[in-house]
Amino acid sequence: MESSSQKPSAFMTSNGLKVRLNHDFCVQYLEESNISSWYISIEGFDSLRGILSIISVIVMMLTHESPIFAGVTIAALYLFGYYVSQSFFMMALLNLVYGLFYMIYSFLSKFFVQYIAIVVIAIITHEYWLVLSFVAARAVCFIILNILNVIKSKYTFSRYGVYIGDVEITAIRMLQFYSSKNIKCKQWLKEYSTFMKTEETVTV
Repeated sequence: MESSSQKPSAFMTSNGLKVRLNHDFCVQYLEESNISSWYISIEGFDSLRGILSIISVIVMMLTHESPIFAGVTIAALYLFGYYVSQSFFMMALLNLVYGLFYMIYSFLSKFFVQYIAIVVIAIITHEYWLVLSFVAARAVCFIILNILNVIKSKYTFSRYGVYIGDVEITAIRMLQFYSSKNIKCKQWLKEYSTFMKTEETVTV
């Protein structure tokens, strides 16, 4: 008698970021010592867009920029952070330095330090309109990137038969970075697609 079981199609990183990829398939490309670093890099670069927007609004409040200029700048940096998270070259270039910064930021963010800083600085500088610009810019970027993510994920699903969103692209690119094997993204996706479509059978 044969029965089939569905392969897990998602896993959580150390800080709870959901990655819609099969963990066992991914980590076969990594040394065990690199798995934790892989998790941190996925989390870090997925968070980069938000971190850049927070830093930019704080700078804008301290320099008393106009709300419109601040909103455009925050949106531009948020979108730039997204671009970095999808680019192997940019992530490989920034990984070491940014990884150290992110570990500090990740610790502080558990206490909501970044948002407390925004509120405190807004009160000190009286730049409440810039906080509104920050919220509006983030909301617009969220909508834009969600639409883009749907388009991209539909394309990859139609081509490979698996869900691949922005977080998964970051994970795959960082897998390329940390792996000692020569991984080509399109070939990896084809192999991953075949793996996920193959039913696991158990003979009783």
